[in-house]
Amino acid sequence: MMSFVAVAEGFHTLGFPLLAILALFASKLAFGEATRTADRWFVVMLALQGLVTVRTVIASDTTWLIHMGTLMFLVVGPVIIPSLRDLNESPSS
Repeated sequence: MMSFVAVAEGFHTLGFPLLAILALFASKLAFGEATRTADRWFVVMLALQGLVTVRTVIASDTTWLIHMGTLMFLVVGPVIIPSLRDLNESPSS
């Protein structure tokens, strides 16, 4: 059986970045009443991912590249990935 430390290390390495990316996609795919909640979750996950990245870099952890790449994707992703709200609000011709 895996120890708690091994599970926590795995979550720190891959689990948290994946949750942050899922929050990004949820905020892009949400529409209606769920939009505000999804956007708030994305902002919270972005801030937490930033803190985790800073801690990883300061500690010279071996997973710093994963966290920096995730943080880069969370900053650039909202600009590149189209939102369903944008598609619903655009006038149809």
